[in-house]
Amino acid sequence: MSQSNPWDQGDYAALAGKLQPAAAALAAAAGPGRSRRALDIAAGTGSVALCLAERGWQVTATDGAEQMVARGQAGTAAAGHDVEWAVADLADQPVDAGSIDLVASSFGMIFAPDVPALMAEVARVLRSDGELVLTAWPEGGYIDGMARAMAPFLPPVEGRPNNPWGSAAFLRETLAPVFAEVDIVEVSLPWAFPSAARGRAWLERVSPAHIAAKAVAGEQAEAMMDAVEEFLARYADATGRVYVDAAYLVVHARRRGGSEAEAAAPL
Repeated sequence: MSQSNPWDQGDYAALAGKLQPAAAALAAAAGPGRSRRALDIAAGTGSVALCLAERGWQVTATDGAEQMVARGQAGTAAAGHDVEWAVADLADQPVDAGSIDLVASSFGMIFAPDVPALMAEVARVLRSDGELVLTAWPEGGYIDGMARAMAPFLPPVEGRPNNPWGSAAFLRETLAPVFAEVDIVEVSLPWAFPSAARGRAWLERVSPAHIAAKAVAGEQAEAMMDAVEEFLARYADATGRVYVDAAYLVVHARRRGGSEAEAAAPL
């Protein structure tokens, strides 16, 4: 893997700390592992992998960024859990067909460049009674608003909206070929910054997405971050402190059984 992977930039561990409640909620949705096998894809620094291991799952965790995998390996080992780690693309997982009881992804699958290829891989690795849990940012929420504030300074995403996974309709349509049941729940996630300027500085230092966006924006990077600061300022109280609800979706899907799933799975 190239060292230029954008998710190797910034301080993802600090960002993962803000997202830790979502990792815990995802593992709670998965339930107890009872030594069953889980695959955490786009695992980042291993927040979900660790939560699943603590619940008794045998976890394989993968990520496309080498530094993420190295950090994840160190973190789960330090916590005393035997999580298997590998560098892998979203649509090319290093596990046998039909060997996984649960696929999990916390704000990872939503970045798939090829959704049909991703879903074909999910269908390949899951057992006939397997399940999927993932988190996504909802349409119209804080993260969606942040993306809209940045969008005028970035090349347009052709062929689909910037946040398709935030749509319940998109989720149900995308998952329907493989999964018979799809439950979607929105969960509150409060965040706070001392000020809009401090929030901007934190994002510029920590967030791989913002760092990568600045590189793409080029000469417009500072104007884009000015727009980010203005967006944050909308949530400031009289003292200037910023309070936002970075609400997210927890999606829990149960696979169609046997030949029905094979017939419906995307090619």
